[in-house]
Amino acid sequence: MKSKDQLSVGRRFFKRALAEPLLIFFVLSAGVFALDLFSQEDPKSKDKQRQAASLPALNLFDIEVDPTLINNLKERFSLFQGRQASAEEVEKLIKTWIRDEMIFRHAVSQDMHLGDSKIRARLLEKMNLLWSGAPVEPEQSEILAFYINNIEEYYSEPQISFSQVFFEELPQNYHSILQGLRAGEKIIGEGYWLGDEINNYTETIMLSTFGSEFYKALVLLPPNQWDGPLDSPRGYHFVLHQGLEDPAPLTFANIYERVRRNVLEEKQGKRIREQVAKIEAQFSIFRESDGRN
Repeated sequence: MKSKDQLSVGRRFFKRALAEPLLIFFVLSAGVFALDLFSQEDPKSKDKQRQAASLPALNLFDIEVDPTLINNLKERFSLFQGRQASAEEVEKLIKTWIRDEMIFRHAVSQDMHLGDSKIRARLLEKMNLLWSGAPVEPEQSEILAFYINNIEEYYSEPQISFSQVFFEELPQNYHSILQGLRAGEKIIGEGYWLGDEINNYTETIMLSTFGSEFYKALVLLPPNQWDGPLDSPRGYHFVLHQGLEDPAPLTFANIYERVRRNVLEEKQGKRIREQVAKIEAQFSIFRESDGRN
């Protein structure tokens, strides 16, 4: 049986322990860790994942001020001020850097970087640059082979040509205007800002200028016959569809630089995919929409 002195010492120990928040934190952390450890189906695999995920956090609150950092601070000061920093200024630079580093690391410890889309995008960009590496200039034969193997990506857009008579407001006599145009009469409209003759406009330009509904209706009209009026965001158009030029392969010489860039992008993308394959085993993906992982 324990003596009164032993019980008194024990009570004093627990009172002091309960007054120490850091000790309580470590005890609770150990309990959570133990609970998590025994609840895993594959302890070895999950332990490796946990270790990999927690490595940066081990040194999060250990801030090291080494000579390289100090020299960088001095060089930056000289670059902006045009002179060498004094001893007092160097000490101030170090203290300012330490303050900013503490704020930054505290923000990281609060997972603030996980909820900020701009920070996420910047980290993604940096990792992609690190993983993709410096681009290696491809051989011309490699560029040509890429062009041939991906020829479906290098076709011209459909191009359309038509004449038009334009009015900002729908004319009350639009039926007679259409009849007159079909009869060969010369009818003067209000003049469209791009002109009355539209020649070889690509599908992209047509969609952005006249709208999708206008373009879809125009391509279905029989060629060489006046029709309309078709409405666009700017007004009403009587149109004479003069023909649609189908897509055709773009010549290699004309798009050499575009294909070259695509080759470089494909190489960089392959390196990134290889790096992602190395880390994906660390993650468990849960899709709330269908419950699959």
